[in-house]
Amino acid sequence: MGVAWLLMLIIAAMTMDFLAGVVGWCCLDLPGVLLPAALGRLDWRYLEETDYRCFESFVIKTSPRQNCEHKSKPEKKQRGKQAKNIMSINLYPESVHKAELGEPEFTPEIDEACEKIYKACKGFGTNENALITTLGSKDMSERFLIALRYKQKYDQDLYELMKKENSGDFGTLTQLMALPIPEAEAKIIRIATKGIGTNEKLLYSVICGRSNEEIDLLKKAYYKRYNKDLSILVAKEVGGDLEKLAMCCLQGMEEKFDPSYHTESKAEEDAKAFYKAGQGKTFGTDEKALFEIICKCPPEYLQMVNLAYVNKYDVSLEYALKKELRGKVEDAAVYHLSMKLNPYKTMAEHIKSTCSGVGTDELGLSCAIVRFQNVLPNVMIEHNAEYGKTLQERLMDETGGDYQNLLLEITRAAWPDA
Repeated sequence: MGVAWLLMLIIAAMTMDFLAGVVGWCCLDLPGVLLPAALGRLDWRYLEETDYRCFESFVIKTSPRQNCEHKSKPEKKQRGKQAKNIMSINLYPESVHKAELGEPEFTPEIDEACEKIYKACKGFGTNENALITTLGSKDMSERFLIALRYKQKYDQDLYELMKKENSGDFGTLTQLMALPIPEAEAKIIRIATKGIGTNEKLLYSVICGRSNEEIDLLKKAYYKRYNKDLSILVAKEVGGDLEKLAMCCLQGMEEKFDPSYHTESKAEEDAKAFYKAGQGKTFGTDEKALFEIICKCPPEYLQMVNLAYVNKYDVSLEYALKKELRGKVEDAAVYHLSMKLNPYKTMAEHIKSTCSGVGTDELGLSCAIVRFQNVLPNVMIEHNAEYGKTLQERLMDETGGDYQNLLLEITRAAWPDA
């Protein structure tokens, strides 16, 4: 008799477990009911990164069933959270991309700015305040046009004029601002690779984490300005694993995001391939395989690969890279990965890094501010959230004189209400 009762209890428990799962997944309106059997089947790490399907109906009152259709997870109000990027973000404004397609149009305001620069540099001495006001107050698109128009109007290269008129950190900054942004980045690479040794940090910060379109524009700009192939130059300047990463970046191999191709199952496969090339490899590390994965994957899909890696191996792709790599190549690979997964926070961290340690890396700071100007408001938000101080406060702490005034004018132009 006791055995019969025991069997009946087991059958009843299994039936209730089955009904609980069915009820839970069908989103029935069961106010205040907790269904542990159904909840036990959920992977909450997955839900944290994707969306809800009315699972709140298990623990709280819900609206009628017709309102429990699939819905996106509400955005969290937290620092560092930003919209998903399907592809790597562009640092250049749209006008720079379109300039390749035809002759740019110059407005009277551009001509007026050119005239102010001409007057500021005419005669004995230089009117630095006029240059700060004129150059610093212009956005990246306007400076792009000023650089082109000045030579047309006065038959003089604006970069060469700034080189002649200004010196020191202020001079370097005005020279970078006097160039169209692709040529400014080409100049930064030239600075990083000229002379004895190579400034790897300056170099990888330009070529890593970039969109295919801007890598192409950068290579064209470098060849146009210096009559040299950028890939050949970089291969000569760096070696080993850093060269492997740099070559992957310069190939512009990022795939276009396709939801039908970049699926969760493929993300799991790529996560497994990443593990086998790194932490799961018995001897050594297949660095090239790691680099190809983080370079080919578009940002939204790379988030999926990262999540799949965390779910399977309990650590992130960043952690894995730090375990497998060392030195500058570790820094470069993590920078590239982070520029895809969280670009604005990464830029804020990069700016902060130029001000860390003994003294300030004024060259690195100037290059970062000029290069990031088009997205500077987003970077400034991340900087404030991450470090509890504004970017302007950091610039006032770390710099001085005309150099400081020009940097502050750039930030004001980027975000007047900050």
